[in-house]
Amino acid sequence: MAASPATVARAFADCLKALESAVSGAEGGSITNARKLEALSQLEDLLPNLAKADIAEHRGRFEDLCEKLLTQNATDPLRRLVVSVLTTTFRLSDTSALPNFASRLLQLMGDSKKGGDKVNDTKVAALDVLGQLVVHHGQSLEPFCNDILAVIAKHIKMNEASARCSALENLCRIMTAAGVRQVGTASNIWKMLQKVMADKALTVRTVAAHALSVLASACPACAAANGEAMALACLKALATEDPPGQLTSSCSESRFAFTKALARVLAAMALPIPAADRSKKKPVTDFASGVDFLEQAISKGPTTGPAFSMFRSSVCMAIVLLAEAQGVGDAASLALVVRASLNALELPSKSSKHPADEDHLMQVPLLCSCGNMRKLK
Repeated sequence: MAASPATVARAFADCLKALESAVSGAEGGSITNARKLEALSQLEDLLPNLAKADIAEHRGRFEDLCEKLLTQNATDPLRRLVVSVLTTTFRLSDTSALPNFASRLLQLMGDSKKGGDKVNDTKVAALDVLGQLVVHHGQSLEPFCNDILAVIAKHIKMNEASARCSALENLCRIMTAAGVRQVGTASNIWKMLQKVMADKALTVRTVAAHALSVLASACPACAAANGEAMALACLKALATEDPPGQLTSSCSESRFAFTKALARVLAAMALPIPAADRSKKKPVTDFASGVDFLEQAISKGPTTGPAFSMFRSSVCMAIVLLAEAQGVGDAASLALVVRASLNALELPSKSSKHPADEDHLMQVPLLCSCGNMRKLK
């Protein structure tokens, strides 16, 4: 039997009091994350059955609690629950109030110019929540995107790799949800990514590669204007040996992220968009020229060590991903894929100062076959 509206309202008020108590306890130095999670989970369950008038009555109170909660080193699960409850609250009461709360979050990110772990944790949490709200309420929060991008530009300069990763993840969310309508904005994002694609932390470089993939898809005109530089940055990352001490899975994830970004950039370059500099011919105009570009990269890539096999197999996978992105599957295009794979198996010339050893060469066909099987499926 369903609970009466009055019963639901009382239960909601009790949960709100429990959340207030947990937040107040955290301000006094107590560890109350478990209590916060429990209260938020219950609020999430009760909201759909709560009367609209009751939601509107408690909305301001809940917003205040969320703002305080974000200053208390909010964990990822807490942030996700905060976003879920906020999203439901605004949808069931008044979405026109959402921009005001977004302004409060932006103010929270800029309240203090001083650093410190607690201040940075608050800023990271506030950005993360706002970025997730953009995903759910893109149109209502679109006017804030430029302000959010300015915050992201500051966060990618933070000392903590986790903070830089979080900023880039939110950049991906915003570009996916709201798009990138202005080429100038996309160019500024590309300038940001150029710096973090060479970050000292592997995790940051991986997310930066994901962001480049999203940017190339969200604004092909930016890729048309900067595509060659973007592609060369990806190739440079792929030509670098995996850092010592890192998990193989993390290195593979990073390598695939750059491979995917390379394919997305080349696919965007091939679109019929005029280059910004008309005097400069685009190196990639279709699938065939994209394959030629990558085959030239293979010939100029590493010739020895683990980087040799990983680079060649990554470039071959990029050709397969390029074919997928452009939707080609005709016999001529498949022949180009096979040709590139065979060329990747060729040893560097004997005149090379660092001839490849056969052990690393034997890894290439195994790795390339994975990409070819993906395409043939």
